[in-house]
Amino acid sequence: MSETPTEQLPHWNLASIFPGLESPEFERGMAELKAHIDALDATMAEQGMRRGAAKLRSSKAMAARVGAYLGAMNANAMAFETLKTYIFGFVSTDSFNTLARRRLSELEMLGVQLETQQTRFAGWLGEALAAPGALERLIETSGLGRAHAFFLKETLAQSRYLMSEAEEDLAAELLVTAGNAWE
Repeated sequence: MSETPTEQLPHWNLASIFPGLESPEFERGMAELKAHIDALDATMAEQGMRRGAAKLRSSKAMAARVGAYLGAMNANAMAFETLKTYIFGFVSTDSFNTLARRRLSELEMLGVQLETQQTRFAGWLGEALAAPGALERLIETSGLGRAHAFFLKETLAQSRYLMSEAEEDLAAELLVTAGNAWE
């Protein structure tokens, strides 16, 4: 009796991250990430963090909103990358693993939400900090702003090149099929 080619290939031992792709721990990780992303969507909508929203007059309020976004986005990105790396541990060693490919597709949809949040934040930041020196004042008044100064400067600079919100949302959705297909 001969072994099939996939039985001969190396496989990653990923048990230290999650016991399996169908384990309660993995399911909980996916559900928690979805809940946190949805919560950030709600917070951003409630606080008007998108282009065309009313401008904040207080630099303290601006620093608080930017700090809250950065904290939530960092946590979401860390959870997303952990899940993605875990799933890729399966896909990279067995491209025929349909469960892993399905899980990757589920995670990619959450990635669309993360990308949309980042784009909305960039658009909002570009308008909110359009005045000369506004970003520097924000960085000075916020601990998270100082820690993320490079990111904030790059985001502000890139905000000038954004398409409309609807076009950016569409681009994020198309990236899942078009961009990842090339990858």
